[in-house]
Amino acid sequence: MKAYGVVFLTIIFIVIALTIASMVTIFFAKKTQTKDIRFTEDIYVIQNAVEAADIYFKASLDYAVFQAIYDVGKNGGLEKTWTKKPKESEVVSALKKTIVLNLNNYTKEKYIFFGKSVNLPTFIEDDIEVKLMDDGVSVSIKSGKSLYYCDTKTGEQGKVSMRFEKSVDIEKIYGIKFSKMLKKAYEIFDSLSKISLPSEKGKHLDGYPLSENDLDVDAVLHEIHPGNKIIKINITQKDFKIPVYVDKKVLYEPVTFTFFVDT
Repeated sequence: MKAYGVVFLTIIFIVIALTIASMVTIFFAKKTQTKDIRFTEDIYVIQNAVEAADIYFKASLDYAVFQAIYDVGKNGGLEKTWTKKPKESEVVSALKKTIVLNLNNYTKEKYIFFGKSVNLPTFIEDDIEVKLMDDGVSVSIKSGKSLYYCDTKTGEQGKVSMRFEKSVDIEKIYGIKFSKMLKKAYEIFDSLSKISLPSEKGKHLDGYPLSENDLDVDAVLHEIHPGNKIIKINITQKDFKIPVYVDKKVLYEPVTFTFFVDT
């Protein structure tokens, strides 16, 4: 889903600054040149359009990652109900797929800056690498792709083909302890067969809720059925919220890993 409002708010002040810089530069260009003034103005606006598109792209990547982590986390990494532990590689694959879908929602249309259209790339899963690290989630784009403006202009020397571009390859680490949350989920899953479960719906399992290091953890008897019980586990990163799109609104939500276990 697109959190357009948040992305635009992130870049609006920078775009204003670029606009002012462009106007100042054009003013001095007009003072020093008498020919091809319109051509010179276009060059400066195009350069600023590419810079603004780059800012928009980087903000879009951030929100694509935040939304993916939120959505994958609230769905237990891979499946909402665990019958077995998902492999870390499967969770990483789910994150990568969701990041690509989210990012392409932002970049599938051209970025417009004062009438200049900048082409934004779209991606496949092979373009992106995701790693779960102890200190966060590493996301790298190694696609060789660029955002670009391409056009033909007529100046003093006749027609000139112009191409302004900027690589979108980037590596960022987001301070979200998804690896720790997943390891804690594995630990809880393995422990459920060794402990006695409560007999009343809504009751916490022995020892829960608990707080340790960066995480708050809770385990509750969610449902009771003949012959089995459903346990709900929530693992939340302490004091950390991210902007995400929920029910057509942009909200700051905690990073939570939630799953159910059918015992």
